[in-house]
Amino acid sequence: MEMPTCCYRNVSDRLALIRSSAGSSTKIEQVVFPFDLAIFSCPAEEVLEIWRQGPDGSHCEERISAQELQMEPQESGQAAHPQSEPRPAGGSQRGGSAPSSRTKTARSIA
Repeated sequence: MEMPTCCYRNVSDRLALIRSSAGSSTKIEQVVFPFDLAIFSCPAEEVLEIWRQGPDGSHCEERISAQELQMEPQESGQAAHPQSEPRPAGGSQRGGSAPSSRTKTARSIA
């Protein structure tokens, strides 16, 4: 099973927990501090959940395929960067669509 390198940036002012989805055979759990970057290995076919603490308890804010978080392979002398488009604050699968913007550092949600 291929284990590519993935990257996620937490642009929120709250802790985020990256976790493998419920039916997954792979165990992934990583805390990402506010405004921090997480780099980890994950099977390409994995679906990850982003959990946050809200006023009424913790909840899954978004589900992201690991493929969206994959970093592009490095070419000679160049830094790697993710293939994905970050989402600005408020962009999640629960609500409406938010405009996208590109970055070379990581996928981000708030």
